[in-house]
Amino acid sequence: MKSPGRKSLLFRARDVALFMVTAALVCHCRNPFFPQLGTPHSGSPLRATPRGVITQLSNSYEQRRIDLFEDLFPASNTFRFYVSPSFVSTYQSEAKYYVNSPEPRDTMLQYIGAFPYYYYWTQDVEVQSHKRLFTQAQLIEFTINPNVNPGDFRYIINGNGDTTNVEILMTDGKIEVELDMGGGVTEVDEIWIDKQVFFLERDADNYWVIRKWYDFGSQP
Repeated sequence: MKSPGRKSLLFRARDVALFMVTAALVCHCRNPFFPQLGTPHSGSPLRATPRGVITQLSNSYEQRRIDLFEDLFPASNTFRFYVSPSFVSTYQSEAKYYVNSPEPRDTMLQYIGAFPYYYYWTQDVEVQSHKRLFTQAQLIEFTINPNVNPGDFRYIINGNGDTTNVEILMTDGKIEVELDMGGGVTEVDEIWIDKQVFFLERDADNYWVIRKWYDFGSQP
């Protein structure tokens, strides 16, 4: 039996090496015909940083994803949305069922002004409201990105030197919403973001969630 020559052995070695490289590429690269199985590796959640919380909030609107929106709030269901002081007389006269009695001003916050009290509604009301919005909306887009300057973030530190809360100021943005009104009718609304204030806290996993959200808009 004739033994393979040196050239034949080189070709076989080259073929084996080529097969190993190809196999490695198939195993480690994204392939649309052979998708990866199991849980994909992912980086830290956006909520790992205060700025990431605002990014996730914007994403939840533009992608109309209620899961991203709900993920921003405490598991303990303690979130509160404080309605603009511009509409205090409306809530006083109409006694809307979902608006709770006013709460005294939180003296820990500096960006909310000097109003003595604020009407608010709860986390369940806020989530249900956005479920309806995301279902009915055909498009939600930030046509003017609001101003959120990390240099203005107020970090609140406890006696042990731990950062427990962050106060965030948001100003001057605009959202365009296209709503399906039924019967082939679409309504386009523009919502101006005059001023919003967010008060964040850490959850059990040490990620940030929105504990309080203040609206200071003047648009009905």
